[in-house]
Amino acid sequence: MRLLLDTHIWLWGARDPARLHPRVAAALIDDTNELYLSPISSWEITMLVGKGRLDLGMSAEVWIAKALREGLFNEAPFSHAAALELRNVGIPQPDPADRMIVATAIASAFTLVTNDWQIVEAGTCEVLSNR
Repeated sequence: MRLLLDTHIWLWGARDPARLHPRVAAALIDDTNELYLSPISSWEITMLVGKGRLDLGMSAEVWIAKALREGLFNEAPFSHAAALELRNVGIPQPDPADRMIVATAIASAFTLVTNDWQIVEAGTCEVLSNR
């Protein structure tokens, strides 16, 4: 499977793997799966750190560079096709990062790994739920 990690799944996998459901943890280490991260997640992390809602113990830029170096992630681009999918993202929350990540999953036929119940219940894209 081509798995796109939601921002919190990336953070939990790197910082608190016990928060991952065993099914998700197994999928993330299964070498037959391809793991993708959106640059939107990097932007979201820098915003959370900047607002004081996330403490990484270092700057967001240093943490992200280190995490990307240590992980086996492919970059999931936010493309024009994803931008056009934004109008079809059927999730009730207005969070632009969530909407862009869901649109990326739709446009690129990724399975989105998430714990967000609104995304899971919306059924807008393929999901591997951490619930």
